[in-house]
Order: sequence, then structure tokens, then C-alpha cells
Amino acid sequence: MKKDLLYIGLIAIAIFSTACSGESTSSQEMGKSTEKIMKIGEKYRISKGEIITKISSQPKITIETDPNTGETTATLLEGEAKIE
Repeated sequence: MKKDLLYIGLIAIAIFSTACSGESTSSQEMGKSTEKIMKIGEKYRISKGEIITKISSQPKITIETDPNTGETTATLLEGEAKIE
């Protein structure tokens, strides 16, 4: 009885380890960040959860929220930054 449970446990571990280790395209795409390098003078719509990260030492960015729609946009004025 104990040997049967041991074999079943080993088989289950083997199945789960091979099933979980295979990488599919969809799981790789889900893990990718959608990084956008900002261009000077271009407005970018910022969604909830997105982060603006500086690339150069002191970028200048304006951030505006439309009171009617609640939409937030960011514009890079100088330097380098990205949206993640």
C-alpha cells in the first residue's frame, strides 16, 4: 500500500514538473512588460498601474488629467524616460 502511494506520488510529481516547466508563447507574452520609450513632445496616455521611469538623470515631464474624462497623459519635455 505504501509503495503504491509512493509510485503514485512520484508519477504525479513527474507529470506536474514536466507540465509546468514547458513555456508557451502566451505565458511568455504575459510576463513581458510593455515598455514604451517616450519621445520628446509626444503625449502618452497613462493607464492605472503604469510607471514612468527616468532613463537620463533629470528628465522633465508634464502630467495632465482631463477632469471630464479622467484620462491622464504624460508629455516628455526633455531628457529620456520610459513607461512601464
